[in-house]
Amino acid sequence: MPTIKLLEDIEDLSRSRFGQPSPRHGLELLFWFAKEYIWFDNNNQIDMIYNPKDGYFGFHHFRNIIDNQDGRLLPAQNSPYYEVGNLGSTGANQLPYYVTKKFTHHIDGSNTDRLIIGLNLNGKICKVYVTQHKDLRNFSHDNTYQLSESLLYEIHNISRCEAFLKVVHETGKVKAKAKSRQRQREYVSIPMDDNFPTQEENTCCPCTIL
Repeated sequence: MPTIKLLEDIEDLSRSRFGQPSPRHGLELLFWFAKEYIWFDNNNQIDMIYNPKDGYFGFHHFRNIIDNQDGRLLPAQNSPYYEVGNLGSTGANQLPYYVTKKFTHHIDGSNTDRLIIGLNLNGKICKVYVTQHKDLRNFSHDNTYQLSESLLYEIHNISRCEAFLKVVHETGKVKAKAKSRQRQREYVSIPMDDNFPTQEENTCCPCTIL
């Protein structure tokens, strides 16, 4: 099974492109989970306001089997995984409107994102993952990420979903601009060789155009 990348902060989340672009709902789902489903005690340990076994908000048991074979999306563990985010499932109507408002009931990406939690033997959250469907039945290994507690805590402390979305999108824009400037510097700094052909000399291109 491929290694699952850990997203440690909002910059990592933005770079992963999880929940983007619209009409995907993964970022809104993640904000709801971090803000309204869990809380942090005095030791900054995660606890849940609800029990996923009860099925609120569409939570249901995740079997951790993909491709209808013995393959696994997540590491094997003796305690259960629970999945949420299917906007067409029973209980999903309990999610806030900002999570469900883009759902079109069509195959257009508006219901592709999921959040999966792993519980330990004491029934406490030990792992949190985000993923997306690669087809109607299976999830994508390459687009599955584990979330750090520090990232969840960072999201938990943002006041509103709109503010969270703005931070994610603005972080992505800043990174894109930085990469663009880096490419420009690399292009400008190419050293010129005395033997480099001039425009007149370079009349034959070695490339093959198919």
